[in-house]
Amino acid sequence: MVMQMIQVLVFTILISIISLLFSLMETSASMAKPGCPETCGNVSIVYPFGIGKGCYLDKRFEITCNNSSLPHPLFHVDEENEAEVLYMSLEYMRIKDWTSPVCYANYTSEGQSYALFSIAPMEPFSYSHTENKFIGIGCDIFAYIGWSWLDTNYSCSGIGCCQTTFPEDLSIFDIRIGNMSTWPDGRDWPSNQCSLVLIAENNFSEFHQFDVSFSNVNKTYFYPSVLNWAIGNKSCHEAQKRGDYACGSNSRCVNSKKGSGYTCQCNSGYRGNPYLPDGCGDVDECMESNNTLCQKGAVCTNTNGSYYCDCPPGYYRDDDKPEYECVRDKGKHNPALLVSSGIAVTLVLLILLAISFWLNKKLEKRKKSKLKQMSFKKNGGLLLQRQISSSSIGSSVEKTKLYTIEELEKATDNFNAGRVLEREVVLSGKKRPAMKEIAADLHQLRRTMKQPSLKQTCQDNCPVSGRHSFSSASTSAVTEECTSRLGVS
Repeated sequence: MVMQMIQVLVFTILISIISLLFSLMETSASMAKPGCPETCGNVSIVYPFGIGKGCYLDKRFEITCNNSSLPHPLFHVDEENEAEVLYMSLEYMRIKDWTSPVCYANYTSEGQSYALFSIAPMEPFSYSHTENKFIGIGCDIFAYIGWSWLDTNYSCSGIGCCQTTFPEDLSIFDIRIGNMSTWPDGRDWPSNQCSLVLIAENNFSEFHQFDVSFSNVNKTYFYPSVLNWAIGNKSCHEAQKRGDYACGSNSRCVNSKKGSGYTCQCNSGYRGNPYLPDGCGDVDECMESNNTLCQKGAVCTNTNGSYYCDCPPGYYRDDDKPEYECVRDKGKHNPALLVSSGIAVTLVLLILLAISFWLNKKLEKRKKSKLKQMSFKKNGGLLLQRQISSSSIGSSVEKTKLYTIEELEKATDNFNAGRVLEREVVLSGKKRPAMKEIAADLHQLRRTMKQPSLKQTCQDNCPVSGRHSFSSASTSAVTEECTSRLGVS
């Protein structure tokens, strides 16, 4: 049970670390075109809008930045007028709009007066019907808003101020205001000859700024309003066939509700600026939800545009339950986990085995080195070394020759007794040794064969700087000298 809990904890931590690393690697995506100004004052620039040549989609989306002590972006609402931009996003633009009093003639023969004018921003921009309201200000007035005087209920009337909702699907419209003449003497009041109409955002409430006496008919009043915008005047179907299609990767096209143009939106699971070529980036749902999307022990894993829930090692999904629930696996094991565990254990064992072998060789080498040094000192090696290196013995050093144990083995054919008999048979006459000499050689070889470790013992106990100092008179004498120094009888 404890092991299963540890596995779940480790798996969850690994997933969280990986997700965090990917999140840290992602830089905050700029909404402006790369290499172009990203802000003007405290307003962030969102492409297709841009400041400077090459930074906007086309001339209608050009923003001018007033580089004064209090910089603010300016936007062409029509061919002649500019408005200050208060905020912009991928959905709408908030601007500082303006209005002035509208005064109309008094038609006494008809019993009422009115004025007619059109209002509309430059295409492809339009007033938002969800974020704005139509307001009329004046005494004893009525106001209508519509297109070509269609029969509409979007009107307001009253004394002092009135407001109503804003009609949908109107990009260009007419406004009609007039005197209702509900008071007998109302038409004779100078203030009844003027009024104000404005399209302001829904939460606008600064009505105290308006002078309803209209003493200054040239005064301009400012207020915030919201504009929607779209790309061009083609539908998605038509625009996708053109080379100037504005939607980037991982995005979709949406036809404008105003009847012409289109907008772009990032696909589900992506976020960013769909008007940039690679502006829509993947959303890490697991990280943003703090891993709460998956319940009942499941672990959230992010994918491009989506995510999925999976059970950690040692657990499996219970298909008998309607919800995604992970239960502990008691009867079967995860093959991938077993394979990975086996590989890990094998690697650890191999590493430990290699370390043990290396340590053993090091200890054995050190032990042999100490034994050689002890034997060298014990058997007069220091004295022999001084004699060889001393200049006082002169000619005797020149007659001394050093043999390694390997050279001795080669000279005696690995201390082979047959070499003695061969020497006796080959030699003849006066060169043939006496029987007493042959007996001595055989006795020496017999003693050598009784000492299986003699070779190693000589090598370990008769060294002088890794070599042996013997007379070159005969190989037997060398062996006898070595064994006699070791006390072998």
